[in-house]
Amino acid sequence: MFQGKTSRRFLWAVILSFSFSMTVILATLGIMDGFENTLKSTLHRSSGDLVILSRNGFFNWEQGLRDQLHDLFPQAKVSPLIQTQGFLVKDGKSKGVLLRGIDNDSFTHVTDLPLGNLSEGLCLGKELADFFKAQVKDQVTLVMSSGNSQLKGLPSFHPLLVDCQLSHGIYEKDERLVYIERKKLEQMLAYAPERINMLLLRFPSAISSELLESRGRTLEQHLGWAFSVRPYWSEFESLIQAVKVEKLTIAIILQLIVIVSVFNIAGFIIFLNSQHARELFLLEALGATKKQLVRFWLSLVSLLWFMAIFFSLAGLQILDWALKNWDLFKLPGNIYVLSRLKLMLDGGDYLLVYLLSLAWVFVIVGVIFYRLKKVSILQNLRREFS
Repeated sequence: MFQGKTSRRFLWAVILSFSFSMTVILATLGIMDGFENTLKSTLHRSSGDLVILSRNGFFNWEQGLRDQLHDLFPQAKVSPLIQTQGFLVKDGKSKGVLLRGIDNDSFTHVTDLPLGNLSEGLCLGKELADFFKAQVKDQVTLVMSSGNSQLKGLPSFHPLLVDCQLSHGIYEKDERLVYIERKKLEQMLAYAPERINMLLLRFPSAISSELLESRGRTLEQHLGWAFSVRPYWSEFESLIQAVKVEKLTIAIILQLIVIVSVFNIAGFIIFLNSQHARELFLLEALGATKKQLVRFWLSLVSLLWFMAIFFSLAGLQILDWALKNWDLFKLPGNIYVLSRLKLMLDGGDYLLVYLLSLAWVFVIVGVIFYRLKKVSILQNLRREFS
């Protein structure tokens, strides 16, 4: 049946087009899921599980809040910090930064950021350090408001050394975040000891997003209106929701590619039926029933489907490797937040795409089978000798 060059070329074209259509849909789902997963894991790496903020600004967390957190989640780790804004200046360049005053020990337990010793100065995000061309032990100037001093209208200038550079994995954080010891920041801004404006909390084991949101709501109800409790991905929540909507929309639109490839299969069946009309007529003349012929075509279509699945899996492996290694697929982080994408698919994604493509095959090709089944042996005989 596939002896001629035309038949073999048509066969490979059908298989490759069908596998390509499934690869495109799976790649779209995988990239969207991979983006969401990578973004969340990177945010978790730099913010713990929950972020606790006060609606009234600064607060003393030693006065009751520490005990409340311990009573609710005795095994959770907590890191207090001060977050404020300022400017960083070096060699005539300046840039607005988000300054975090942290306790090094507690912060490294709550997050997975490899901070070094901050006793002498600052730790800069990688993109920020590249912007200033700042190396370790270089001097930069931190410019901030005067805090609680009497000269509130004047900025304060603080020459500091760069102790380390840090990569968060997210461009916006690498471009803007600067870390300093909290006690040093309190002295620079003349803040009262133990007064903070942010708490990071981390549970001892990984939990699902739904459970984390539930614990956050429970904690917020327990602490009262004065505090706001957010999951670690809250600052990018709108982006994550947009990705979910786009994933569903694109997956529906890309079904058109699958439908076109299924029409190619239908055309291939019609082509084979016309090319081998004599053999099929002889089979019917020798006693083959219509059901047996339909089973033969269904077996052929199923074989094409399995071969397309194999090639689509191979294509996904190649694409995943290319996304991780080729600079061609490296994204500008200032536009897409992450500079690298990866595929992330689970069994449900594979089943959804493959079974849905099989359903399209049976619907469209089934119509062709129905029409072929209605052709009688007498019609085939007339066509054969016409």
